[in-house]
Amino acid sequence: MALVLISAGLSAITADDAVTKAQQYLESGETVDITPQGLTYYGTTGYWVIELVGSMNKINAMLPFDSDKGDLKTSDSMKDVLKTHYLANYFATDDTIPDFLDSTLSHAEGKKTDFSNAQTQLGIYAAQLENQAPNVTLINLEPLTDSLTTANNDNDDLRDQILSTQNIVSQTTWRTTNVADARSSLNNVFTKEETFLDSLDEVATNANALLTELAGNSYLLSEHPSLVQAFQGVITSFKLTEGAPVQKRDSLTSNQNTINSFFGGLDLTASTYLEKLRGRVNNHISTQEIQAISDALSAYNANYTYIYNNADSVPPTYDDDISQLQTVITIAQNYFNQENYSEAKAQFEEIDGLVEELVSHIGDCPPVCSGGKTATSQCTCACPSGTSESDGKCVSGFSLNPALIGGLIIIIVVLVLFKYKDKIFSGGGKIEEKPNDMWADYKF
Repeated sequence: MALVLISAGLSAITADDAVTKAQQYLESGETVDITPQGLTYYGTTGYWVIELVGSMNKINAMLPFDSDKGDLKTSDSMKDVLKTHYLANYFATDDTIPDFLDSTLSHAEGKKTDFSNAQTQLGIYAAQLENQAPNVTLINLEPLTDSLTTANNDNDDLRDQILSTQNIVSQTTWRTTNVADARSSLNNVFTKEETFLDSLDEVATNANALLTELAGNSYLLSEHPSLVQAFQGVITSFKLTEGAPVQKRDSLTSNQNTINSFFGGLDLTASTYLEKLRGRVNNHISTQEIQAISDALSAYNANYTYIYNNADSVPPTYDDDISQLQTVITIAQNYFNQENYSEAKAQFEEIDGLVEELVSHIGDCPPVCSGGKTATSQCTCACPSGTSESDGKCVSGFSLNPALIGGLIIIIVVLVLFKYKDKIFSGGGKIEEKPNDMWADYKF
């Protein structure tokens, strides 16, 4: 078969094997690399994506090798593979986003400790205030403690999201579905970071309000100055009036813009690398490989002719597959005629296994039918008109299902018992009614 000619001798490979295979595609001044050193999965198939790196560590091309078969893939589906690996490489080699996540987590964890301790101490001094000055109420104390609780809850949400996002961006094995996961996770970090910064500003507002209230309470200042100083000390020592640092909001905005820009251009970047991949393969293809592609085309054409000539014996559900096979072969042939060998070879991946499947169904039609059934135009067996199927066989006329017969017998017995219930259950007398009068009271 055609695919055997293309992939003969190929087997599972390691990352080192893929790096060795990539050497033949190097151009002047380039080196090979794979970062991160893990597989990129498209569906259930993993690929070793090897980078051809030029000056200034710029990736000039990326080559995805099927880890199961060992061959270099250039089909359209590789765009998603290249997109995924490029994103993984970005997170692994550019510190911008990992550093942002680390610094945001560090800031959040520091605030968590400060706010928890502040809440504890405010609670202690609030109890002392109630005991020493029961008639005094600090109206801004409760809003401050409530805002600290809110800030801690927002802090927890942010920390959980950062840890989840770090797990995504730091992984070495990626799947094409992880691209959307990564963007969604980062957007959630930005959203929760903004919410947390807003809660810091709310804490600052309430802390300043409480300081103003304390400074204006002459009774507490004169009678309980140490208590006033205690409240003031909590606010000062834990920096509750700071609010959200300006640099944190600037960092948030900057990293949001970075990610939006990166993901916004990711699809185009992947398309560009797919074209570079095909161009690199086409430029380095050997005479032997060109001959292999030519032989594969000949085999595909021969197989298609065989399938087409026997199409009447293939179930009609495969008509679209036969048409697809013809279309792909035509496209591949056109690319080959234009000496665009990488594109021609890529077409074969679109119909991998299709020839074998179609050939296996030659002879399925007409089907061998039994039980009086006949073959239909849809390559199935059915009972002729005027008959019905019973126990796998076609029967003529009206036939009673055994279950229906049993049901009718039960109904008749019930009717008889009802008619003669007095005689039967009283135990006396004989039933002397004439047979013709037996059903007199019933109308059917």
